Amino acid sequence: MKILDKWTDAPGRVADLRDLLDALGDWRGWASGKRLPDERIERMATTLQSQVAANHPGTAELGVAVQRWAKTEGVAITAPTPSRSVTIDIDIEL
Repeated sequence: MKILDKWTDAPGRVADLRDLLDALGDWRGWASGKRLPDERIERMATTLQSQVAANHPGTAELGVAVQRWAKTEGVAITAPTPSRSVTIDIDIEL
């Protein structure tokens, strides 16, 4: 079903991937010393820790680094809520 969802919701997936690309671009600029508005920092941190980003190793760690920096600098951003993972357990002995 997940594979089918990737193909049937291609426009939504493209938008999510565009957001992730923007967040990675913002992170690169921010990490190089570029000043970003607080709202953009929050959006970047949230996107880097989103379910879409979870499919791309290392992005969550970048978001955590932004959150840690924001906390020490007094920038108020909300922590993303962890998404629930749904699994199916099939008890088959081979």
